[in-house]
This record gives sequence, C-alpha cells and structure tokens, in this order.
Amino acid sequence: LTKYDPKYPYIGTTYRVTEHWQTGLMTRHMDWLLELEPQIFAEIDKELAKEKGIKIDTSVEDDFRNFLMNVSHVREEEVKTASSIGGGIDLLGLIKAKLGLEATTRETIRKELTLKITELIGRINNLIIEIEEKSKKKIVIIADDLDKLTRYVQAEEFFYKNHRLLTQISAHAIYTFPISLGFDVKFPHVANAFDDYFTIPQVPPFKKDGDIWNDGFEFYKNVVAKRMDLDLVEKDALKEAIMSTGKLSEFISIIRESCIYAHRRRDNKIRVEDVRKALDKLRTFYSRTLTEEHMEVLRSVYKTKEARDRGVEDRVVRDLLFSLMLVEYKVDEELWYEVNPLLIPIVKREE
Repeated sequence: LTKYDPKYPYIGTTYRVTEHWQTGLMTRHMDWLLELEPQIFAEIDKELAKEKGIKIDTSVEDDFRNFLMNVSHVREEEVKTASSIGGGIDLLGLIKAKLGLEATTRETIRKELTLKITELIGRINNLIIEIEEKSKKKIVIIADDLDKLTRYVQAEEFFYKNHRLLTQISAHAIYTFPISLGFDVKFPHVANAFDDYFTIPQVPPFKKDGDIWNDGFEFYKNVVAKRMDLDLVEKDALKEAIMSTGKLSEFISIIRESCIYAHRRRDNKIRVEDVRKALDKLRTFYSRTLTEEHMEVLRSVYKTKEARDRGVEDRVVRDLLFSLMLVEYKVDEELWYEVNPLLIPIVKREE
C-alpha cells in the first residue's frame, strides 16, 4: 500500500500468536487453545512509537486494556473429584467435569464479547483517533483470513448479520470474504454498506476452451521456482501438477506430497508417477464428500461453464464454491466457472 499511496505508510493488520492461527477463526473453537490465550489485543511497535513520538494517552490505553481483561476473565470453579469405591480418583468423572468447564469457558467468553461488541468497537475507535492524532498518519486495517471461515453458515452470519458493525470502525478497513457469499440474494444489499468490493478469482492454468493459458501456467511454475530448483522435477510432472489443480493452496500441497513420494523412492527428482499418486490421494479425499446432488451440479458446470443455484434456499452451488470444488476463473475479462480440475476425472467417469 505504501508503494501506491504515501499517505498510508503504516498498516494495521491481524497476525497469529503461538496459541492461535491468525485471528483465531480456525483455532478458537478448541477449548484448550482458548484457555491458553482467551484475550484479544491491539499493539503498536515500540520502536515505531518511539521514532514517531507517539505516546498513547494512558487513560485510553488503560480503558482498552481493562475492557479486554474483563471480557476474557472467566472464573472456573474448583473441580471436585469423586472417590471411587476403592478410594481412588474417579478419572472419568474428572475428565467429564473438565470438558464441561472448557465448554463453559469458551461459551462465556463468546457471550460476553457478543454483548459488548459495540463497546469494543467504541474503544477501538478511541485508539484509532489517538494514534492518528499523535502520528499525523491515517490507519488502514486489513482483516485477513475471514474468507477461511470454516462453515458457510458461519461466514454468512458474520458478514450478513454484522456488516453494520464492520463499517463502524473509524479507519479505512479491508475485509476478506468467501466468494460463495457473492451468490446470495442478500449480497447486493450488504455490498452497498461498504465503499466497494472486489472479487479475486483463482488463477487458471488454462482458458475457457481448455487451451493452456501461458500467463497462468507460468504463474504456477514460478511458485515452484521460488521454492525449489526446477531441475528437481520432471517437466511432464510439473505440467501434470499444474494442469490438474485449479487453486494455489492445492497445487502447493500436490508438489509437497510429490516430494515425499520421490524421497521414499530414494529418487532425487519428482516424476509423473509421484504427482499422480499425490493427485489420486487428494482426489479420493474430495470424492468421499460428494453426493449425487453435488455430482449433478458438477456435471452441469463442466458442460456449460456456468454456476447458478436453482432457488433461494438451494445452496449446492454456494457450498461447492465455498469448498472450492467449483472455482471462478477469469482470463482477458472473460469470466466462467469450472469444476476444480482435480475432480474432472471423477466427473468424466460419472457421465
């Protein structure tokens, strides 16, 4: 962002801590991790603050800190263990009690945050005002990883029910969201609450007619080149991996798995057979979750290159987009939908 607009040289963003992945969307449902780090917090680098002469008003900082402490503090009652007939510890009872307390801890924190979310935003805005006034700079907040919400319903609830709260932060903010939400009838209404929205399709290795798209092919090839020597993988093996996957994370996973297979064979190069083993493994994983209803939609999209649910309550297409079994591609302003290339052999076999 600094490169394009010097008015915003500093970025406020989320980041991971030891106990949680990024904002905690994928880890805060685990009780033991939530207990280890229940608090949310905001920081500014001490060196940056010193360099810019930024000294946050103590009352603002204390108010924010106290709020977080009050929300995250949950008192667990002492677990009383029952004695067994033989005078020992009732281990099963202890485990059940502990699990119950963990669930209570998690639920209590969530309820408190839900009730006090408006207060939290107010305190965040106080901090933003204080920092911007002292630094004479504008803040840009990037809330990344929201597109990785684990369930469609979870993503829908977060954006559609809380979008007004997301726009109340007194700074420029960027939120990521799952592409499947753009297919909901509520999306146009919610989108109007924000200044703008952008859709970022997956990078396709081929064009709509199936021919190789050189820009896309080179993109995936360069991803490998930045991580390993291209001499370590056969050209045909690399091509097989690129043309058989339709999303970056999946492609990287295939290359990594192929490395393991080559290493097991004590070979110093990834061969086509290694890539095919990795593809078959991932393909089998996906195929176990496919229903006949899914297959019907996948067959239709494969033929028409279009994706559309049959009705408002029908979510098959949105579910497939959310899981990236269907992908949105764009080349030279031409937009189309495609079955994840990994699944195309399954679709062809079922025709």
